Amino acid sequence: MQFGITSFSDNGFAAFEQFIDSEGLAQLRKSYDYLLTHGAKDPRSDDRLLGGLTRQIMGPEFSLPFFADNAALEAGFEIAREMCGWDRPIKTFSMLIYKPPGHPHETPWHQDASYAVEPVTPAGIKIGKRTLQFWVAVDDADIKNGCMHFHPNTSDKTLAHYVSSGSTTEQSRLLAIENLAEHVTEAGITPMPLKAGGATVHHEGTPHFTPPNHSDRPRRAYIFNITNDRSPTQTRRESR
Repeated sequence: MQFGITSFSDNGFAAFEQFIDSEGLAQLRKSYDYLLTHGAKDPRSDDRLLGGLTRQIMGPEFSLPFFADNAALEAGFEIAREMCGWDRPIKTFSMLIYKPPGHPHETPWHQDASYAVEPVTPAGIKIGKRTLQFWVAVDDADIKNGCMHFHPNTSDKTLAHYVSSGSTTEQSRLLAIENLAEHVTEAGITPMPLKAGGATVHHEGTPHFTPPNHSDRPRRAYIFNITNDRSPTQTRRESR
């Protein structure tokens, strides 16, 4: 593990060199590629272009049961218990984001909390840090093909964002931080290259970004959010 629990507490992000083993990775790749090839057939799985630019499959578990229960999710639950002390972690949503070789589009710097309100969460809203987002590398991910980049958040509130791509009325819109240089400095940026099977984790207030894929390799990412179930009647397995 690198950039572990201490990094998460101090900066709002962490990375794990080996999040799933080779068998779990092979199963993830097989299921991921099946959906890329055949598409998401269930209407609850939204197979779309993020910002009109980058392929994104929301709710892959509705089209393929593998994504409802797999080694990556179990690893995420275990880390949530250890890192946050959550006794009943649950998955709230998941998605696949695919950047093929030569994909020219970045995912702009943003906070996940900015997506909570459509079209954009207002600036200055206090961030509760109640959600963990895991970004699992299905391929080796580096700067050239679009690995995650993080910046410590110096505020516990939402920053001002704008719709950088896509329609303001679409859930698939892309958001970006306004006046970026005021909030993200070159010295503060931490790229997080990963081998396939590694993962990063961050909370909803952490600014992050992925560059275009300038390589001849694909960059597949499996992403899911975990929070703590506070319902007295709902079990973890029933909720996912």
